[in-house]
Amino acid sequence: MESLGSASARAASPAIDARTRDEIAALKERVAELEAFTAVVRHDLRTPLTAIQGFSDLLISGFGSVLGTRGRDFVERILEGAQRIEDLVAASTRVADASRLPIRPQSVDLSHLVRAVLTELARSNPDRLVTVDIAPDVVVIGDPALLERVVRELLANAWRATAGKRPGRISFFAMRREGRFVCELSDNGHGFDASEAPRLMEAFQRGANPDGRFSPGVGLAVARRIVARHGGTLSISGVRDAGATVVLTLPV
Repeated sequence: MESLGSASARAASPAIDARTRDEIAALKERVAELEAFTAVVRHDLRTPLTAIQGFSDLLISGFGSVLGTRGRDFVERILEGAQRIEDLVAASTRVADASRLPIRPQSVDLSHLVRAVLTELARSNPDRLVTVDIAPDVVVIGDPALLERVVRELLANAWRATAGKRPGRISFFAMRREGRFVCELSDNGHGFDASEAPRLMEAFQRGANPDGRFSPGVGLAVARRIVARHGGTLSISGVRDAGATVVLTLPV
């Protein structure tokens, strides 16, 4: 004799399957809408932004004497606003790419990536005094381009955070544990309150910027998404005015 429970489960199964199919279809539709919106943001917004910036520059260079000091100030504010929009467009693209681009795994030397990116930052900021300490031979499995993006996002944050320190210090250490590298990237920058950590891991959530410049606040969110897609984890800790540490795990 068939039990009442098993009969009820079979009767409910078609309804569950139909609901699941509807949910999947709705999710696919939302993903398609998000990709379409990202394409609009990525391409269609750049043309009017370029026009705003170009004509504003022409106003200042060709009609500066007519505009006067106050008029030039207004145009420079327009340029600043356009630059912020352009930064947000670029940030939106970075967030979308972190979840969309395919992963092509191979061996990646993180030590080499960290050293190369820090060398670039030092060359572009020759007046900065920053000491670095990089653990050698940290080789993981992952997509080279995506992991380079992780390194760039994290080091850009550390470089900005140490702007007011003389010297600034940035360290990269790692240890092998159960088939993974546990990596720590630390700095002695402005840090943050521990309660801020969950918010700072979300996209477009900005913390204090020591140089006063606008930052969209997507670096940690982009890095975390890419690391998660590689089967790893990323967490942050910090102390206000005493530095921050990012811990990420990646397969060896």
